[in-house]
Amino acid sequence: MQIEATLTPADVRTLIERFVPLTIRLGGEDHLTLDGPLDVVFDPPAGIRIVCRAKARWSVLGLDVPVTVRSLAARIVPTIGRDEHAAEALVFKLALDGADIAALPEVLDEKVTRRVNEELASKHIELAWSFHDLLDRAFDLPASVETASALAMRVTSAAVRMTTDVLSFRVRLDVAVERCEATASRSHAS
Repeated sequence: MQIEATLTPADVRTLIERFVPLTIRLGGEDHLTLDGPLDVVFDPPAGIRIVCRAKARWSVLGLDVPVTVRSLAARIVPTIGRDEHAAEALVFKLALDGADIAALPEVLDEKVTRRVNEELASKHIELAWSFHDLLDRAFDLPASVETASALAMRVTSAAVRMTTDVLSFRVRLDVAVERCEATASRSHAS
């Protein structure tokens, strides 16, 4: 058995718009706030490319410096990975591809982008969904079913696929029926 969910760029844009403004802590008082408007493009195999405005608070020599980001290019990479408990999960990793920071030369823009990516990687800033928690289940059948007591599902594999038009998440399930023992059947009294 297989279950598949698909998202279009418009679906992803709508979902991200529900998150913004989105503030990501980068350590201490430093943070990055992503804001609209958004441009969302599926770019396989690189991931979901997002261009938006942003603001940042950056500590420089002990001073908190507010920074305006005219344009920020970020990338969300969907993969099958592991969550913090080492369970298989659908993971969305975030990385910056570039930033056009007001009042900074391009060389410093690149340094800030590199520094933010280092912080994102070191703090494991990602969204992970442990789908096994939801999908690995056993369901008791009603007593009126005499020959079986439960239906059990277990995830056997998962995959993420992206084209320029669609992002899909597919899960394969092994489905088993737990049978009633002949001597302990649920049959009615004769």
